[in-house]
Amino acid sequence: MMLPGQEPASTGARRERVLYRQSGGELYDDWEHRTVCLGELSQEVRAGHLFRAYDQATGSDCTYEVLGAVITRAMTAPAAALAAGLSGTGPQTVTGLSPAP
Repeated sequence: MMLPGQEPASTGARRERVLYRQSGGELYDDWEHRTVCLGELSQEVRAGHLFRAYDQATGSDCTYEVLGAVITRAMTAPAAALAAGLSGTGPQTVTGLSPAP
């Protein structure tokens, strides 16, 4: 397992994606320096890619909460939109899972 901010091994091993849940619920990929939407993460999970998610403010692991949001989105999104790879407009947030102020 990789630690947050650790680079992938040069042996060609598949990298575990590390995401940080920001205060507004957005997911940020520190390696790629960009926000990740739930639609994109859903497709990666379906393809067998691994990820870990951490709360940006506390550093605590929130992978299961994010995975729950990915599953919920996949179950409620139209199948055609998922198949077409549409992620909607702008980044989605992990609703209801943002840390309390």
